Amino acid sequence: SGAHLLSVVNDILDQSKIESGRYELSVSTFSIADIADATIAMLQPIAEKGQVSIRNDIGADVPEISADRRACQQILINLLSNAVKFSPEGGDVCVSAKTLGRNVKIEVRDNGIGIDPAFMATICEPFAQADNGSDRQYEGSGLGLSVVTGLVELHHGELNIESTPGRGTVVTITLPTRASTSNPVPNDNTSQLVHLRPDSIQINHSELVNSSVSKGDNRARVSA
Repeated sequence: SGAHLLSVVNDILDQSKIESGRYELSVSTFSIADIADATIAMLQPIAEKGQVSIRNDIGADVPEISADRRACQQILINLLSNAVKFSPEGGDVCVSAKTLGRNVKIEVRDNGIGIDPAFMATICEPFAQADNGSDRQYEGSGLGLSVVTGLVELHHGELNIESTPGRGTVVTITLPTRASTSNPVPNDNTSQLVHLRPDSIQINHSELVNSSVSKGDNRARVSA
């Protein structure tokens, strides 16, 4: 119960920081295979309890990427824990990756219960639950995929979900191999939040002190 409560609180905190623009990326270079191994080791006891096989199929040919290591590991934790949770006994969960030009494509595949098509449209919304009854079978805050979506957007990446009820789900994350840093949106009286249009924007201030782009290239921080 304590571990479940801690997981819910952490999901809420991450979601709150993402939605308020305060989640700052700390970019470093690391191996996707390494964080996949660490995530699998973390989830192995849960997988063994449910008699689910969980494996890392990321080859040595996948190069290191520059991104926020903690955020990428959180993405894998949320995706793999969902895959294990919704897999039956004897289920198989696999994470793989490959490079596509300047991007890396990470895939988490399972042969679990799948997702009802009617639920696909809202599955990435905060607190979305396929089963909202008080006696629902699967635990969770309903924030896992919402947090994943936010972290992927902060990296200017893409999320894709394909699922067939009764046959399984494939979640694909595409991230740039070289992410730019992201600074939090300020919360003080000396800064101003502006929206950038695709066309050129002229700023009449004599000096642009600081700027940073986050979430979809349309939010920036500039000095007032």
